[in-house]
Amino acid sequence: MVPIGTKKSVIGKCISTKSVSSDDRNDITHLYKHPEGSEEERMAVRCAVEHGSRPYTYDQDEKPDDVQLQIETEDEVMIGQNFDVKILVANKSSEKRTVDIYISTHACHYTGVPIRNSKLKAEHIDLIIDGNEDLDVKMKVSSADYLDKLVDQTCMKIYTMAKVRETNQMWSDQDDFSVETPDLVLDSEGEIRVGKPFKVKVYLKNPLPKKLTSCTLAVEGPGLQRPKVIKTRDVSPNGELKTEIQLSPRKAGKRVVIVSFDADQISQITGSLNIQVNK
Repeated sequence: MVPIGTKKSVIGKCISTKSVSSDDRNDITHLYKHPEGSEEERMAVRCAVEHGSRPYTYDQDEKPDDVQLQIETEDEVMIGQNFDVKILVANKSSEKRTVDIYISTHACHYTGVPIRNSKLKAEHIDLIIDGNEDLDVKMKVSSADYLDKLVDQTCMKIYTMAKVRETNQMWSDQDDFSVETPDLVLDSEGEIRVGKPFKVKVYLKNPLPKKLTSCTLAVEGPGLQRPKVIKTRDVSPNGELKTEIQLSPRKAGKRVVIVSFDADQISQITGSLNIQVNK
């Protein structure tokens, strides 16, 4: 078995915990490993490998590939928008190269496992690149390609393969990608007291050019509300949902209201609101 590519810096990124007194992410990667690419980090990896099942991994000679490829996707794409999958190609040799590139996108679960009949779009691209030249190729993915096929957390997986005809160099890679969903905004006004009903305002902007149907709000909050599901009206294309939920707190202290919006066209949009309940 011959490896066709090695990725040396994709493991151990973004080791996280919840911040104290807030819902923000606290990055604690530096507490568990040396900075990526540092001499200490490379020494730690080499030491671990030498005590593993393949102790001679770093003794093998590696021939550098003269054509380098990399997947690049857009950082922020709202659900309902089109997006591009870009492959950056750099020819480090002084000679012309012909590269066969295959790109495909698939719908998948949040675990990264593709769903059945998951392919959204695929393209085969033939690229001729001159020596010491950098180019990029794009596959355009429209909202019609993915909108009715996504499952939990709007996750997609991008697969790419390439072959350089002149050298038989092979390359493959994959990337996880998801489109963003709109914020579910929650708000309340005035002092909140035990046993006194209060209202939580709910706001959602529909990002899709189609009506949202069979809309529901799932509401819960320990000490505030037993879990319940509320049916609400349809939301017009690119329209807004504005509604109120009445709650009656049973216990004093810091509480959290959690609301999740679901519709046939879009789901798992969640918002939370921290409140103080007084006696």
